[in-house]
Amino acid sequence: MNSFFVILTALVTVTTSVQARLGETLDECKMRYGQSAQLAPDQFKFNRSQIIIIVRIRNGRSIQEDFAPEGGSALSEGDVAQLLQENSEGSSFEVSGETATYTTYIRKDGKASAQRAKPNASGSGNVKLSIQGAELIIKYSAEAIAALPPAQ
Repeated sequence: MNSFFVILTALVTVTTSVQARLGETLDECKMRYGQSAQLAPDQFKFNRSQIIIIVRIRNGRSIQEDFAPEGGSALSEGDVAQLLQENSEGSSFEVSGETATYTTYIRKDGKASAQRAKPNASGSGNVKLSIQGAELIIKYSAEAIAALPPAQ
């Protein structure tokens, strides 16, 4: 019986390991990701499943989340698709533009956008979109941020 619960807990941990959700409170982010380190008054760093997550907070809620794989690895197609879907809030993301280094996505409801890094020209991983090494950045639009209720 105990082994059943250990296996069940492991499955739940694996299937929820890299979930992100814009609009969550800082406490909800801490419950989802674990301990954090404060980088700035509005930025918190989490480590989860070999991915560094930088969460930007405004009025107590997540308005942007940056995802950077640790140890020279890269986010997979599946990771990116999962993260975009988890932040769709009932809408969906579609490609709105591309450059040589990244692809831009807009959420169909207009409330969020994302940038995804493309592979380096040298073939040594993906381009980094931020100093922290983010390969995917998902953020609310200014209008969506203004409409967020403050965290309680």
